[in-house]
Amino acid sequence: MPGFEEDTSLGVVFETASGRIAEAYASGPGDVRGVSDFYTKTLPQLGWHVESAARYRREGEILSLDIMVLTGATGGVGVGYRLVPASP
Repeated sequence: MPGFEEDTSLGVVFETASGRIAEAYASGPGDVRGVSDFYTKTLPQLGWHVESAARYRREGEILSLDIMVLTGATGGVGVGYRLVPASP
């Protein structure tokens, strides 16, 4: 998402026999609807298929997004990304 910065201290990646598991977090300016619209338009262009709101599938993997309003002095929006192997 343009203008967002990843918080690398919150990222985790595991390789398993059934695939990779990864979690990441980024935040930046905007609102939940704008961020959601960005991913709804962008992810299909990268080969991700919409399964439900904030859940996408591609080549045996599931990507889930947790989009939230941030409170405090800076405000903005945070996004949690979780990538897991799809169930057979």
